Amino acid sequence: MRMDFLEIEQFRGIRGLELKQLGDVNLLLGDNDSGKTNVLEAIKMFEAPDDIDAIIRNASTRTPSIRSIARDNYTPLEYLLSIFPFAQRYKQVMMSAGIDGEICKFAIEGELAHILRPVPEQEVRGIYPREKRMNMLLTEQEVLAFHGKLYSNEESSPVEIDEFYRPQIFLRRAQSFLPIVYMSPGEHLPVRNNFSIYRTSKVQEGEIVKLLQLIDPEIEGYKLLPNSTTGSSNQTIEHKRFGNVPLYACGDGMKKVLSLAANIMEAKGGILLIDEIETSL
Repeated sequence: MRMDFLEIEQFRGIRGLELKQLGDVNLLLGDNDSGKTNVLEAIKMFEAPDDIDAIIRNASTRTPSIRSIARDNYTPLEYLLSIFPFAQRYKQVMMSAGIDGEICKFAIEGELAHILRPVPEQEVRGIYPREKRMNMLLTEQEVLAFHGKLYSNEESSPVEIDEFYRPQIFLRRAQSFLPIVYMSPGEHLPVRNNFSIYRTSKVQEGEIVKLLQLIDPEIEGYKLLPNSTTGSSNQTIEHKRFGNVPLYACGDGMKKVLSLAANIMEAKGGILLIDEIETSL
């Protein structure tokens, strides 16, 4: 998959941006706080432009925990509102891109209003049970809600999101799913998103080991070892002198190489977005 051009009419703090004649590798340069990350996040919106849950999750990429929005300090509604320019009264985002020779359009527009609706009392107190119970006590609350429409190419669908909206925890692949992977500067720190590298072919594994040997020539490989205490697996580096070294005990260099390798494989056939490549790698 290849993106040939990107046109942003409105998205967050960006207005009237055109990027033409994009190549296989593109570098976006600019001052701090000039909107470079906004451009990457705009591209990420084309991953599943007809799925409002995917849009909300993609709007939360800057937060430390994107796997569980319910545990973050912000609500899904606040994440959705973050993609609009702050000063807008009538909310609107519009952009288009050329992907594999086809023009893809994405837009979302609407407005905010206060409405009355019944809300489970547990959720009012910030408790989100895994299973909804029929006998759950309801209380009527005045909530802030966004009402509008989502446009993906020639299709449109209504959008109604309020403060107590609960998106799906994991991103489902919508019909128009495109493999677009966003790599944040601190993605290597949690040491938990690299499991795809342990499902590689021998050729790919050898290439990754060569990269790790640029950091330490005595590295011989990497593997998952079972943890009898937790029942899960530990990521380890195979070292000539030190044996099996837990990945969490290694330096940032090895973690960054493995994170980059994992993201490259996840983005196979698609687009890889790397934010702050000069600091994170």
